[in-house]
Amino acid sequence: MINFRSMPTITVLICNYNHSRYLKRSINSVLEQSMKVDELIIIDDGSTDNSLYIIEEYSANYKNIISYPNKKNIGLIASQNRGLHLATSDFILFLGADDFFDKLYLEKVKVGLSFYPNAGVAMSNYCVVDENGKTIINNALPSISDRSIYFSGHDWEKISIKHGIVHNGNCAYNVEYLKILNGIQDKIGDSVISLILGLRYGVWLTPEVLNYFTYNSKSNFKLDINSFDEVIFRHNLQIKFLESNTVATVPSAILKVYSNNYLTQYIDQVLIDHLLYLNKSEVRLTSLVVSSIGHFFSLVMIRFYFGVYKFLIKSLRIGLKFTYLRFIPFRNKGFYSILRRLLEEFR
Repeated sequence: MINFRSMPTITVLICNYNHSRYLKRSINSVLEQSMKVDELIIIDDGSTDNSLYIIEEYSANYKNIISYPNKKNIGLIASQNRGLHLATSDFILFLGADDFFDKLYLEKVKVGLSFYPNAGVAMSNYCVVDENGKTIINNALPSISDRSIYFSGHDWEKISIKHGIVHNGNCAYNVEYLKILNGIQDKIGDSVISLILGLRYGVWLTPEVLNYFTYNSKSNFKLDINSFDEVIFRHNLQIKFLESNTVATVPSAILKVYSNNYLTQYIDQVLIDHLLYLNKSEVRLTSLVVSSIGHFFSLVMIRFYFGVYKFLIKSLRIGLKFTYLRFIPFRNKGFYSILRRLLEEFR
């Protein structure tokens, strides 16, 4: 029998900037949980829409909602770290202002962590949806286990080598351990943080889809040579952080996997945005062939990006800009779906 008194407490932190369109859905998904949230902190980062009005309306009606508006826009990372130091719970769960929970999320996580209160991270499988809540990707995490399970640091090392970086952007972190790492670091990313905490303290994971990540049109940004320069800069910064952190030793095998997969994962995450809003339904064989060729060249570009990648991007653009491509809506993580969406920027 579960001792509810021994359950860890969880603070949900929502950092918002001009997401009034989604904000009520996000907040309601926390308030409608099967197990009441211990603390909900909402930080508005200087929104210019009616977000602050919505937040103040909720905080006036719910005692467990605390509103801490920033006096000026300070950015997501700084807002998250402010919320981390305001949190009074054992764990903190970052929820995007445009994302939302399944009603059983907190209950499942709290019950799981009651058996492993010293875990560094807790996460569930998740679903990616578009702006209207329509499913784009279901079961977005790799298939690791068919049941809820705790992985020790040693086990998580094996998982990370086999599957790469396993991460859910709306996962829960042990507050004490996260503070040891000085919170979320700018340009480092929460996936690196969860990897380090997982290697040191272990991870509780459930394969159930319990939260929903929204891709929206405001997240689109240009994939070009300059953006690749920034990606490579971040990549190198993150590798150095993984190597130099004092919380967990990151094996060279994981560093190699992380480095090899980093830019490919970046392309997958970015280019899905461009395909989401296409209504074209026809696919031509030439599209698949050209996409395959483009995928090959992109892998070469990624593999030898030190200086060579810029030339390959330019060559790819020149070679493909005269090609008329038609795409189908992105429905899953299948091989050809990834190939098709790769070239949207280059047509």
